Amino acid sequence: MLRIDFAKIFPYLLYIPLLILQLTVIPIIRIEGIIPDLGIIILVLFTLRLGRLWGLTAAAIFGFVFDMVSGSAVGATMLSQSIAIFFIGFFYKDQVSERYISSYYFVLIVILAATINSFLFSLIADFDASSNLFMTLFRQGILPAMYTGLVSGFVAVLYPKRSSL
Repeated sequence: MLRIDFAKIFPYLLYIPLLILQLTVIPIIRIEGIIPDLGIIILVLFTLRLGRLWGLTAAAIFGFVFDMVSGSAVGATMLSQSIAIFFIGFFYKDQVSERYISSYYFVLIVILAATINSFLFSLIADFDASSNLFMTLFRQGILPAMYTGLVSGFVAVLYPKRSSL
């Protein structure tokens, strides 16, 4: 008998409305052309809950879908998110990960993932050879990551706390 694990299907169902929100509403709240990345927040959240293998698979699928829907360079988001989530997978531990999500550690982990993701995406999709690499890292990597980290703070605050009985 086929048994479906809803906990592993739920993130895929949640991604579709977040993708629509990312492409329609989120650009309205841009600051100097910088927008938060909801996709990386959900990937980090569920990678910490479900493990690195799930995170890598979801990052590849989410990135490919985002590339197809948004019209960006095919494979750029898929590759940058997969590499970012590969590194975030090192933070996954069965008993500890739930505590990461409901604390400031989650925001720091999201900032790390968003920095890697944004910087790699900018190198792959819209690389300008005449620009300074450090300015590109700051403008295309760190600033979007800080904005994404700020938004992820709401997830850390609203995430239900588990009692340790």
